[in-house]
Amino acid sequence: MNGFGGGDLFGPGARFTAHQAVALAAANLGERQSVFAAAELEKEAGRYGLGRVTAAQISAAVARAQGDGALVPRTFLDKRGAKFAGFTTAENIAHERQLLRLEVEGRGSAGPILSAKQAASVVARAELQSDHPWNEGQRAATRALLTSPHRVTGLQGYAGTAKTTTVLATFAREAQARGVAVTALAPTASAAQTLGDALGQRGETVARQLVRNSASLSGGVWIVDEASLLSARDMAALLVLATDSKARVVLIGDVKQLGSVGAGAAFAQLQSAGMATARLDNVVRQTNTATREAVLASIEGDARKALDALERGGGRIIAHGSQGERFVAMAKAYTALDASERARTLVIEPSRDGRDALTANIRRELAAAGVLSGPAVTMESLVAKNLSRIEARDPASYAPGDTVRFLRDYADKGVTRGLAYQVERIDQEKAAISLKSADGAAVDWRLLVRFFARFGQHERSLFGFLLSNEPFGLQAFATRSVAPENWYRLDDLYDYVRACFGHRLAGASYRSHWLRIVSTIDTAVAASAFELKLLKAVAVLNLLDADDLIPTSRALAASFSPDEEKQVSAALDRLVKHGLLFHRGALGGYKLWPNASVNLEEALRQAERAIGPVRSTAAGLIPHLPADPIMARRHYLERGTLRYFERRYCEATDLAACAAKPTEADGLFIVVLSDDGAARSAVIDLAKKPGFAKRRDIVISFPPPVSSLASELADLRLWEWVSQNTAELADDSYARDEVSRQASLAGRALQGRMRTLEDGNEGPSGIFIWAGDEIARSDGERAVSALLSRVCDELYAAAPLITNELLNRNQVSSAAAAARMRLVERIFGSAELPDMGLPEAKAPPEKSIYLSIMKAGTLHVQTSTGFGLKFPGDKDPLNLRPALDALLASIAAGGGDRVGVASLIAELRAPPYGVRDGVAPLLLAFVLRTQPRCQGGPRD
Repeated sequence: MNGFGGGDLFGPGARFTAHQAVALAAANLGERQSVFAAAELEKEAGRYGLGRVTAAQISAAVARAQGDGALVPRTFLDKRGAKFAGFTTAENIAHERQLLRLEVEGRGSAGPILSAKQAASVVARAELQSDHPWNEGQRAATRALLTSPHRVTGLQGYAGTAKTTTVLATFAREAQARGVAVTALAPTASAAQTLGDALGQRGETVARQLVRNSASLSGGVWIVDEASLLSARDMAALLVLATDSKARVVLIGDVKQLGSVGAGAAFAQLQSAGMATARLDNVVRQTNTATREAVLASIEGDARKALDALERGGGRIIAHGSQGERFVAMAKAYTALDASERARTLVIEPSRDGRDALTANIRRELAAAGVLSGPAVTMESLVAKNLSRIEARDPASYAPGDTVRFLRDYADKGVTRGLAYQVERIDQEKAAISLKSADGAAVDWRLLVRFFARFGQHERSLFGFLLSNEPFGLQAFATRSVAPENWYRLDDLYDYVRACFGHRLAGASYRSHWLRIVSTIDTAVAASAFELKLLKAVAVLNLLDADDLIPTSRALAASFSPDEEKQVSAALDRLVKHGLLFHRGALGGYKLWPNASVNLEEALRQAERAIGPVRSTAAGLIPHLPADPIMARRHYLERGTLRYFERRYCEATDLAACAAKPTEADGLFIVVLSDDGAARSAVIDLAKKPGFAKRRDIVISFPPPVSSLASELADLRLWEWVSQNTAELADDSYARDEVSRQASLAGRALQGRMRTLEDGNEGPSGIFIWAGDEIARSDGERAVSALLSRVCDELYAAAPLITNELLNRNQVSSAAAAARMRLVERIFGSAELPDMGLPEAKAPPEKSIYLSIMKAGTLHVQTSTGFGLKFPGDKDPLNLRPALDALLASIAAGGGDRVGVASLIAELRAPPYGVRDGVAPLLLAFVLRTQPRCQGGPRD
């Protein structure tokens, strides 16, 4: 959960810790806010841990979570714009990164529905058929959607700009006419219905779409209205589903309207990251000039200007001293209208309590006026509690009498959409809620359906248990006589599982697990009848092996009748004493087997003796740190070329050797690790010397001394030694899995702490040196990627601005190389033709290269004598002139001698041009064609 680890934080049996309180608070706040105040986090954690943990423990837990990477420091802005210390969660960051990555990966991956010429014709025809004239924004937006080659496209438009009736209606109609299925989606049911009605089909909520399996979806186009209401979590899930379903997504909304209830302004983030977005800002719904001014002022957040405009337009603004006075006046004014006027009048009150009070006032006034008559009918309605996911799991969020309704199918929990249960009782100590259905039936559906979802066939198996005559099932239990001690318990479920699922479990991947359980139960011949029941209850929970269904003493007591609960503690002690049960602590509960046949504690002690203490944390860290490359993301989104830096780690004494190794990346990002401040200061001075200053392709990072990571490194080394040197693990899968899990956890903890240090987000800020000087990060450059983007902007200042990813790379596919060759042939043989003779109705790959480079870069233009090739002039939209001039200069420097093509391409590849190998031959062909004196010089 948010990087805090798994487990049921509300579950019974474990001592509640400050870590749990902080995890709950961060998850709850992080679901609604991308960034939350540090003070609010501690306050919320204090609420969860009230009476169980201290403020000092909470502060320490916050610091630990920050060190582990579960909490990431951010600046929190309140409604006034004041800055406070704050955090975001690792989960929120992951959702944001995922949705941005999916949008970028989808660029250029979907063919346009219409060509530009076809789209222009469609828009003209739609405007002629419309009852109202279109504005240029509506025309441009419709053309943009119809011709978009991207999987994800945005439509940003104010309310009242006729987005749906003009742009979307035309887009949907043309897509469907060409066999492309259209799905209307929105975050709320009312918005989905409105969009569906406008497009002539059934609208669905995004939530309903997300529970579908991608295999059941047929791609097409998903039109998502009110996209600004989607959280980062839901937007990422939607884009994942769309990608898996091979569907394109059109997101419609307004970033200035209401934001998402959940964390993350996903629609605004996608726009900021460069998502292709059409824009509509001409409000046409309001025909009254003053009313339109009021709408635009409201959009800009200027309430005074909006109210002034309303009054100028004929509206009346009346201030009242209190809410009660306002409600009375509104009710009287509404009642004074005739029936036709009331039918066209909208009464608005933002709060739920206010709406109830205002409605009651109106009802009384209408009754007094004789408009309403007859007996009043009182009806109950369900009001959503709007709980977060964490609050929904907290028993304290519910009260007896509450109704819990399931509005979607949960196949893994055996719940069908539309079912409703009433909360019958709440046991805070056991963290359990008893639910009862309308017919009075009560079922512990959580455990049952968890079993059937994992080992059976979901609802089919559940209904078989409930309704069939299978042995030990619910129908067999129903034949027993009614008595206080006759409950359907976990031991009954064990008997059912063994009779009906034993053959399936014995032949599946959990065969060893199940056979060990059966063997333990069968050999417990000396156990009493109650002890055998207790063993079976533990067996069921051990089989499920779920973090939130741990067989603790309190959980096991809850699984028996009240009279039997008193026997549980003594029976557990006896079973442990006789070696039939093993206790793994408050967090592990009871097991039918020990930790493992391998004594892991002794193995760790052997590892400590064999390895000894960590002598150099810096040297020990390097083999365990992933040298994954760093993409200059912002540079890529703005300049079109995907550049990356190779990440290398080295000790302070090895900087020169590390920098000397060649790289195929656009630059090197070297992280220098030191154990103490003296070694760090010395190597910083070295990095500022001329030898490094001239290497402008290297950025050197000096995080604070890494001695604080010694304990994490020691843990990882111990578990790795145990894994590699304990021969007995080969015969004990349980111990082997435990060692593997512990090593993985230790590795992740170490890498998380190191990345936090490396990014300068823990302890003293790190130092970055580029070209011999320290380079400071701006407020917006918290990630290293942002800093490297700024370096790329300067390092490759003369680089072309090419967005064609088919060619703008160093290693192109064979299809791209063939398309480039065909275009080169046209450069030499068809330059005098429009579009170099490329067919208008077809879209071969060389055409996209031509349009994105030759035409967009004004290399192939129409002149007074026809079409031809021409060097870019003052207007150089793709910044191609520096690279072309460099080619001319290199050829001229040869003095008439032959110049190798490889050397020319190598020069373009280097700073400040940074031209990709896929593009360089095309630019060279252009130079040779336009400068005849150069032909015959270069050799291939």
